[in-house]
Amino acid sequence: MFSIAFLVFITLAAIQRFGMEGRGHRRAKRGAVKWTWTGYVMVVCHILTYSGTVIEFLLGHQDTTLNPLLSSIGIGLFLLGFLLRRWAILTLGQYWSVQIELRPDQPLIRTGPYRFIRHPNYVALVLEVLGLPLIGNASYTFVAVVLCYSPLIFFRLVVEERALLAAFPQAYRQYQQATGAVFPRISCFGKRS
Repeated sequence: MFSIAFLVFITLAAIQRFGMEGRGHRRAKRGAVKWTWTGYVMVVCHILTYSGTVIEFLLGHQDTTLNPLLSSIGIGLFLLGFLLRRWAILTLGQYWSVQIELRPDQPLIRTGPYRFIRHPNYVALVLEVLGLPLIGNASYTFVAVVLCYSPLIFFRLVVEERALLAAFPQAYRQYQQATGAVFPRISCFGKRS
């Protein structure tokens, strides 16, 4: 029974994820896009994460061999990442894109999750892709995500930081000093934007 539930969950998660990616690629035409290859590599990494998790699950596990603690942690990470990503996308609204994209009329967004961290979308992605292999107890896929996907996210974060500094030199420096990149600073919880 758990096998069917897992496969249904992973299928729905994949449909949701790649539907969002498609919408983001259609929006990418309106601004100055930087490092477009990283967006495509991230899509490939997502496909490999989903595929690796399913293959490892099907080849290595039966209902009685899954570690329920690992699966529960994975579900928690995935759902936390999903909710954080939705919040970030809703906050960005028309400015959201899967590419590193800055539009001429774009303001510096410092509301929603951006009030607490500068890159909630990247944090959400890491939580999601670490959660998926844990749900299916896919240890090889988990290690591959840590070794391959996480450095790509870090690279994109650095590139995006540079692009935002170029677009908003003074304002973004102040934002960097007040708000952590991926971990909230304690002082940001007491401030009002």
